[in-house]
Amino acid sequence: MLIHQPTCKLLLGTYGCSAYILDLNDLNTGIHEDVISNKVELLQNYPNPFNLETTISFILKASVNTAEIEIFNIRGQKVKVLKIESHSMNLENSVVWNSKNEQGNSVASGTYFYRLKLDDEIVATRKMILLK
Repeated sequence: MLIHQPTCKLLLGTYGCSAYILDLNDLNTGIHEDVISNKVELLQNYPNPFNLETTISFILKASVNTAEIEIFNIRGQKVKVLKIESHSMNLENSVVWNSKNEQGNSVASGTYFYRLKLDDEIVATRKMILLK
């Protein structure tokens, strides 16, 4: 068993002929309070629970070309993508979600997950609750 630090992949081998690679970034459910990686710190949205609008923030620790927040409902369906046009290293970057989907319709109350993608790579996920 070996963790390859640059890619955050767990390499597993058996005494037989089997070998496995597991991306540790995919295991991040965001339920742990301090989601920190080598590229970014994804902060808990505020307020949480929220009514109609919430702010999602993160702090970049490395330079990136693209950043976006994807929002999913409890069924895993993507409801909104928030593109972050300008982002700064070592500063808190924020985006506001108005609890509307891509079609502009208000979403239902419930649990949602937001995940941060940097340069098309998922780096962190957290949970939030919408109460109307």
